[in-house]
Amino acid sequence: MEMKDRIRQRMSECGLKAVDIVNKTGLSKGTISQWLNGHTQPRGDNLLILSNALTASPEWLQFGVVSQGSSEEQLHFKTYEIPVLDVQLSAGFGSTQDAEAVIETMPVPERLLEEFGVHPQNANIVSVKGDSMETTLRDGEKIIVDTAHCQLISNSIYAFAFDGELKVKRFIKNFDQNWTIRSDNNLDPAYQDQTVAPHNIKQLQIIGRVAGILARKL
Repeated sequence: MEMKDRIRQRMSECGLKAVDIVNKTGLSKGTISQWLNGHTQPRGDNLLILSNALTASPEWLQFGVVSQGSSEEQLHFKTYEIPVLDVQLSAGFGSTQDAEAVIETMPVPERLLEEFGVHPQNANIVSVKGDSMETTLRDGEKIIVDTAHCQLISNSIYAFAFDGELKVKRFIKNFDQNWTIRSDNNLDPAYQDQTVAPHNIKQLQIIGRVAGILARKL
């Protein structure tokens, strides 16, 4: 039995369709289709996300050597329900989480959060909107934001609220103490650097530092 067959078997046992896996994992239809057809196989973080969605251990999905099951002991990992923030944030969003900005929660494996160095209580999920951060972050990808790290560090990527809208950009500190807010997509002239003075940067509602990609799109 190949990996694609074990994925299909577990989906059948759980009564799940491809669209359900898309919704549970946040991955694209194309990615799930390639796995089901055996054209590619889930690896790394994506394997953990799929394992959680199917309540089957990564080892069983890959090699068939661990019996599938739903208990945390059998799965060898536990998950946390992490809040997913809307791209349109409520006006008052600041350093403390605004319940109105949370649209749902998603289960995230504990060891993935550990890999990113994020405590579950400080984790939020946001979706990347648009191609301004290509190829670092792709449109529609879900990323983990660490709300415990709101103090800007040069050349790091942060999620922040501006005029009620959630944005994800790279922040770079200049020698003159001004900050450059940069889109990583330097091939599109529409995405120009923005220079912000220190006193103005403090007015931005920094949600947190981008710690990692929850689901990498192909």
